[in-house]
Amino acid sequence: MKNILITGANGFIGYNLCKTFINEDVTIFALIRKNTNKILELNKYSNFHAITCDMADYINLPKILKNNNVDIIYHFAWEGSAGPLRGDAYKQIDNIWCSCDLINVAKELGCKKFIFASSIMEYEPHEQYVYEYSFTKEKSEKSFLNEKEKKNSNPKSN
Repeated sequence: MKNILITGANGFIGYNLCKTFINEDVTIFALIRKNTNKILELNKYSNFHAITCDMADYINLPKILKNNNVDIIYHFAWEGSAGPLRGDAYKQIDNIWCSCDLINVAKELGCKKFIFASSIMEYEPHEQYVYEYSFTKEKSEKSFLNEKEKKNSNPKSN
């Protein structure tokens, strides 16, 4: 049985991915924000575990997951993808830091595959970025791809 971790599990894509996997031979660790009840209906399934965890707490995931290995991480969480926080540079940079923490934790958890959901907004012409959100999503994706290239070029890390 594989273990999967889904960040942003209370969002549209994350929630529907949880529902898709619920009848599969996988254990689902669904990370949700504080005070979110939407996804808790899935708690009736024995292979589903909702975990309240803010993005800033990703660094504590090995303890939170009690050192369970995770085979695949689906990273959908991103604060400020809509509304006024979309233009908040500090919040968007914080998202990058939290995502980098998750990459580092993925290594600790023995993760074999990391899937990052980017955004169509990153394809705006660079000189026309309307929101910090677009810029930071693009930079995060490039950082993740750089990490992948480093891992693939170093056979000892595989």
